[in-house]
Amino acid sequence: MKKLYLTSPDKEHPVPDLINIVDLPTCRSTNEYINENLNSLSSNIPLLVTTDIQTGGKGRDGRKWIPVGKGGIYISYLINIKNRENLGLLALAAGTAVAEAISEMTELDIKLKWPNDIELSGLKAGGILIENKLFNKNVFSVIGIGLNVNVDQKQLSRDILKTATSLSIISGREIDIRELTLRISEYLLYFTGIMEDRLYDVILEKYLFYLKHKPGDEISFHNSGETINGKFIMINDKGALVLELKDGGEETFFSGEISTPA
Repeated sequence: MKKLYLTSPDKEHPVPDLINIVDLPTCRSTNEYINENLNSLSSNIPLLVTTDIQTGGKGRDGRKWIPVGKGGIYISYLINIKNRENLGLLALAAGTAVAEAISEMTELDIKLKWPNDIELSGLKAGGILIENKLFNKNVFSVIGIGLNVNVDQKQLSRDILKTATSLSIISGREIDIRELTLRISEYLLYFTGIMEDRLYDVILEKYLFYLKHKPGDEISFHNSGETINGKFIMINDKGALVLELKDGGEETFFSGEISTPA
C-alpha cells in the first residue's frame, strides 16, 4: 500500500505523519470501494482512495455525479471518529479543507454552499458526500470528494455548462492534481483533528469565511420534499442551518439544500 507523507498546516495542531493510499486507475465510486472493503481497509486508517476516472460516483440523496473522464479529483477518505457528537461538523471540516487547499494553490475566489457544494463564479466545481458507518463498535466516516480540476469545456455537456465549471476553466491554467490532493489531505486531517479536540470555533470561523450565504440573506430551503422560504441566520456548532421563517420563528435543519434567492 502506498503512503503519502503529510505536513500540518499549523504546527500547534499536528496531523498524522502519513496517510495510506489505494490508487485505482478507474473505479465505479471511491466511496463504494471503501464501503465494500471496509473489513480489510479499517486497519489502515487514515486511508485515502484515489482514482483517475470514476464511472458511477454519487452525491447526496442518491444523485449521480456525471462522469467527465480524466482531469478531476475523485477521492475518498476513511477516518475514525472518536466523538460521535462531532459527526454533524464533518461536512464543514471537509468543505473548509477543500476551500483552503484550492485558495492556497490558486487564489481563486472559492465559495461553499451549505452543506457540501464547492462553487466558483456561482457554478458548481465539486461536492462532498459523507457516509458514516458503525463497524466493530467504532464509528468510521467515508468522506468522498469530487472536484473538477483540469476539466475543459469540451468534457462538460451543454446542459452541465449552465451549472458547472472547473478550476482550470476559471483560472485559465492547469492545476497540479497530485499537489492539490496532498493539500486537501493535510487540511482535512488538520480540521478533523481540531474537530475532535472540540475547537469548533476554529472550524466555524474558517467555514463561514468561505460560505456564500451571509446573515440576513433571503433563501429557499428544500427539505424532505418541502420548500421553505426565509432568512439565513447562522450555521451552529453542530453544523446545522438556522433559518428565520416568514412568521418570525426560527428552525434548525441538519440536512436539506439551499437555493437562492428565495
